[in-house]
Amino acid sequence: MAPGIYTVEAVVSDPRYSGQGSALFEILGDEILRDRFEASSSGTIEQRRSRSP
Repeated sequence: MAPGIYTVEAVVSDPRYSGQGSALFEILGDEILRDRFEASSSGTIEQRRSRSP
């Protein structure tokens, strides 16, 4: 599970999301973990990180 944690922290630390950490963890955490199991490479996570909300 650990490899996905940095992604959540990186998003939550973004000033645009200040004060929304809990909601973002619930939303992004599930998507990140699902992607890690389904994706054949880590590219899926990096694409999701760069996509605007």
